[in-house]
Amino acid sequence: MKYIKLLLFILLASNITGQNTYDIKNPQNNYKKCSRCIETLRTMPEEVQMGIKNDMFGNLYFIISDKRWFDVLFKKSGDGIAVDIISKDQFICGKKNRFKHSWASRGKLLPPIYLKDLKKNMLPSQYGEVIIKIGKIPPHFKNKEIEYNLIILQNKFLCHYNIFLNIQSYKWDLLDMGLYTDTITYQTKIDTTDKQNIKTVLQSKRLKFIIPFKKNKTDFSQTDIKPLYDSLMLTDYYITNIEIRAFSSVEGSEKHNIELQRKRADNIVAALQKFQTPRIKQKIIASENWVEFFEDISTSPYKYLTQLSKTEIKNKLKDNKILAELEPYLNKHRKVVLIIDLERKTNVLISSPKQIIKEFETAVSNKNIKEAIEIQKSVFSKISNNKLPSSIIKSLEIPEKTEYSLLLNNQAALKYMIDEADLYSTYSEFLRLQDLFPKDSHIKYNICALKFRLWILGKELIDPKKFKTEINKLANYGINRKLINRMLVNYNIIMCEYYMMNGDYKNKDRTLKYIYSKYRYLDNTDEDLLSIAQYFVSFAKYDWAVKILEPKVKKIDINEDLLFYYLNLTIVNTKLTKRSNYKTIMLNAVNMNKVRFCKLFSSQNSGGISFQLLDNDFIKKTYCENCNEPEKTDNK
Repeated sequence: MKYIKLLLFILLASNITGQNTYDIKNPQNNYKKCSRCIETLRTMPEEVQMGIKNDMFGNLYFIISDKRWFDVLFKKSGDGIAVDIISKDQFICGKKNRFKHSWASRGKLLPPIYLKDLKKNMLPSQYGEVIIKIGKIPPHFKNKEIEYNLIILQNKFLCHYNIFLNIQSYKWDLLDMGLYTDTITYQTKIDTTDKQNIKTVLQSKRLKFIIPFKKNKTDFSQTDIKPLYDSLMLTDYYITNIEIRAFSSVEGSEKHNIELQRKRADNIVAALQKFQTPRIKQKIIASENWVEFFEDISTSPYKYLTQLSKTEIKNKLKDNKILAELEPYLNKHRKVVLIIDLERKTNVLISSPKQIIKEFETAVSNKNIKEAIEIQKSVFSKISNNKLPSSIIKSLEIPEKTEYSLLLNNQAALKYMIDEADLYSTYSEFLRLQDLFPKDSHIKYNICALKFRLWILGKELIDPKKFKTEINKLANYGINRKLINRMLVNYNIIMCEYYMMNGDYKNKDRTLKYIYSKYRYLDNTDEDLLSIAQYFVSFAKYDWAVKILEPKVKKIDINEDLLFYYLNLTIVNTKLTKRSNYKTIMLNAVNMNKVRFCKLFSSQNSGGISFQLLDNDFIKKTYCENCNEPEKTDNK
C-alpha cells in the first residue's frame, strides 16, 4: 500500500449549490459536527494509508491499509465515504480551471456509501488491509484522464476531502558499502528510476569539469581546457564515457542556442578523442541556462524578470541596453559541464589467456604482489567487459600463505562482483579465508558487508547485538571509522524495518532519528542521498527527505533522479512552491528531462503525481509554458 500517499486535507464549507449532493450535509465550519473524524485522522499513524483504486473493468475500490483504523474511523450508521471524480480536461492551458458548482465536490460526485454497505461490500484480504467495492466509473468518463478524490463522512456531514497524490516511491536500499579489494570497490547504481541495474567499477574514477565559452563561439581556448588535460593523466587512463551538459545564455533564439551548445559539446568530444583509440561513449544534453539566470538576477535590479515567462524575458532581452547591462551575468552562464568516467590503463596486453596466466604465475612466484594485483584486477575488468572468458579465473592460482592474503581476498571479492560466485558461497569463502588469516582487516570488512545482504535475504541467522559488536570491532583492525559508521547506518536501517514489522513504533522512531542524525557525517554520493531520502519516505518522513535533497537541487550538475525525486516530494507543498527559487528548480528539471517533467502532471494511473497540481496558478503557468507545445526536434 505504500504507493498510495495521503497528503492533503481540505474541508469544503461554502454555500455554493447546484450539483446533486445526495444526503450529504454541510457542517458549515462547525468543528463539533466532525470532531471524531478529524481527531481520528489527526492521531492515525502516518504509516496507515488510504486510497481509491479502479480495476480494468471500471470497478472502484476503497482501500485502507489497517482494519483497526477502519473500525475507529467508521463507527456509526451515518459514517461513510463518497468519491469525487475529477477529469484533466478541467485544467486546460490558456483557460480558467473549471469546477462543478457544488459545495461538496470539484468534479462528478458519486452517491455516498455508509457503514452498513461498506461492511457488506468488504472483500477478504490476507494482509490486514480493508478492500471495499464502492461502485463503477460512469460511462461518460471513458477515454478520459481522471482521478478520484475521497470524501469522508461523519453522521452524513462532509468532514474530510482528500486529494490523493502519487508520490513516486522507489525501493529503498542499503548504502553501498562496497567490498574491500586492495582498495574499496563499489557497486554503482546506474538508474534508480527502473530496475536496480548494477555496474561493477574496477580501476575507474569519475571527474567533473566546467569549461566556459565566449558568446557565439563554439571553440575553446587551450588555457580553459589545459586543466582538463592535466587532470585526466591520459597516459594512465582511458576515457570510457562522457556526459556533457552544455548551457547557453538565455537571450536569442532557443533553436540557435541549442545548436550552438551541441557544436561546443561535439568539439570537446572530438578534442578528447584524439588522445586515444578506444571510442568514447557520449551523452549530450543541451539547454539554455535558465537556472543560473534566475539565481543571479534574483538579487539584481532586474529581479522583476523572475516573475515573467521565458517568452516575455526573451522579448525584454531584445532591448540592447538591458542586454548590455545583463551581459556580466550572461557571460557566466555560457559553459559546458563535463562528467568523465576513466579506466586505468594496464600493462596487461590482451594476447592470449595462456600468456596472462603465465605472467600472473611469474609475479606470484617472485612475490611481486603489486604486479600480481595489477594483472588480477585487469583480468577481472576485461572479463566484465567481455574481453576475456570468465573461465580464466580458475587458472589464476594463488598459494594460501599469509603474504598472498590480499590476492586471495581480491579473488573472492571480484568473483562475486562479476557474478561468478553467488552470495552465500562467497560468504563461506571469506569465512574460510578468515580461518586462514584471522587478523586480515580486508577479509573481516568483507564478511560484515556480505552479512548485511544475507540478513536482508533471510539466508543467515543474525544476532543483532553480536553483529553490531562485530562491526564496531573493525576499528581494531585499522578499518576507517567512516566506513564503520556507514555500516552502522545500514545496521540501523535494517533494525528499523525489524521494529516496524513487530509494531515496536517507539524503537522504530528512535532508530530513524539515529539514521537522520548520522547520515550527514558520511561521504555521501548523490546516489547515497537519494537512497536515504527514499528510505525516510517509506516511513512517511517527507520533511526529512526534503532537507536531505534541498542543498543539491539548484545546481546545474545535479543527479537527474535526485532532482526529480525532490520535485515529487515538494511540488505538493504550497509553502515551498511559493518560494521564488522554486521556479528555478522546475526549470532545472525541464532542462534536464522535459518529457519526464511534463509527465509529473499526468494522472496517477498514468504514472504522474496528479494533474490536480495544475490548480496552482504558478505551477500551471510553468507547465503550460514548457509542456503545452510539441517537442522541438533540435533538442533531443
